[in-house]
Amino acid sequence: METSGLETIEVGQSELDQTYAKLNTAQSPDIVILGCPHASLREISTLAGKLEGKTLAKPIWICTSRVMKEAAERLGHVETIESAGGRVVADTCMVVSPIEEMGYGTVGVNSGKAANYLPGFCKQEVVFYNVDELIGRLAQ
Repeated sequence: METSGLETIEVGQSELDQTYAKLNTAQSPDIVILGCPHASLREISTLAGKLEGKTLAKPIWICTSRVMKEAAERLGHVETIESAGGRVVADTCMVVSPIEEMGYGTVGVNSGKAANYLPGFCKQEVVFYNVDELIGRLAQ
C-alpha cells in the first residue's frame, strides 16, 4: 500500500487529556448510556460480562439495533444486563431520545459523538470516560 504523500497526524496522551477535559462537563452521571453509534453484539456481550453479579446504583442503558438485541436475548446478555439494573434499548439513539423529559440531567458516555451532541440536543451535562470508569461510578 502506497503511503507517500499522506499527512501523518500523531495523537498522544496530551491530546486525549485535552479532549476529555473539553467534553467532560460534570463528574457524576444520573445515567450511563452506551451505544452511540449503536452497540454491536460484542459490545453488548462485553457489557454483560462486566455487569454480571453486580447491582447498579444508577441505570445504564445500551442502545443497539433490534437484530442485535434479539441476538443478545438469545445469548442471555439482556437478562444479565437487566438483572444488574440496566436496559438494552433497540432502534433509537440517546441523542434523539427525550432523556431530559425523563428527568435526567447528566449522562455518562464513552462516545465522543454523544459527548459532543448531548449538551445541545438534549440539554445534558456529560461525564465522558471509558466503559470501565463509567461502570465503576455506578456499580455497588
